[in-house]
Amino acid sequence: MGKAADIIGFRLDRLEFAGGLSDPVASLVLCDAKAVDFSMINGDVLIEDGHFTKLDEKAIVQEQNRISKKLLES
Repeated sequence: MGKAADIIGFRLDRLEFAGGLSDPVASLVLCDAKAVDFSMINGDVLIEDGHFTKLDEKAIVQEQNRISKKLLES
């Protein structure tokens, strides 16, 4: 009790990991892992099922697109 955990998880049944089940660690290093499926930092789940639990992904994408557009227009 009272201990924190940092954990990340990847689903290995995706195309980018095909053929890598014999050595899952090497698959994570050598394959093109696009996204973390699960992340727990200091005991707090931040990503679940590939989505942020505490951030608004759509708002982040919209803000980044707004900034990019502004940079391109300058």
